[in-house]
Order: sequence, then structure tokens, then C-alpha cells
Amino acid sequence: MDLGYSATKELIDSNIYFSAIFAANDLTAYGAIKALHDNGFKVPQDVSVVGFDDLPTSKYFTPALTTLRQPIEEIGTVCANSILSMVLKGQYEARMPPIDLIIRQSTSSIFNKD
Repeated sequence: MDLGYSATKELIDSNIYFSAIFAANDLTAYGAIKALHDNGFKVPQDVSVVGFDDLPTSKYFTPALTTLRQPIEEIGTVCANSILSMVLKGQYEARMPPIDLIIRQSTSSIFNKD
């Protein structure tokens, strides 16, 4: 969270216009939202924020965090099968399970902005 806070504070202090933050993970997004709030920005009215992971706490955060959900167990299974295939057959099929966008309250449409 500290990294999200400090990076967002640095962005705010740069006076570069921005309307959204896509954080590397949900915890970083929480820090970004806190920094925005502490500096007078409203999420999502002024700035949209998106995380990555869909931590169990993300739906309870205020505002509830829009995030990308990774199917962790399926990714683990695919990785294990790829390793086995490489060891046993000398080849593997590269495959990435789909990632789902979970839309909650931390984002808004750019078309709703004044």
C-alpha cells in the first residue's frame, strides 16, 4: 500500500493530468486511492482506479475496487502440467487461463466526465 500511496503522491505533485490509475495489484491500488483521497481527489469521479488480483477485501474497500481476477488455482495447474509435459515429452503447449474484469465502484466512464 505504501508504494501505491507514494507513487500516486508523486504523480499528483508532478502536475501531469491523469484520469485513471492501473495498479500492479490490489494493495497498490488501495494505497493509490488513499493518496488521491488525502489530496482532495474523488474516486471515481475525478480519477478511476483499477487493481489486479481481486483480493477478498477488494469488494469491501471504499469504494469497492474494480480489479482483474486471476484464476490462481487454474494457473498453478497449467504450470504444473506444462512442466510435466516438458519433462516427459520435451514440449509443452503455452496456455494462459482467461483473466476476468470485475467492475465495481472505483471506475467510471470517460463519457460521464465533464
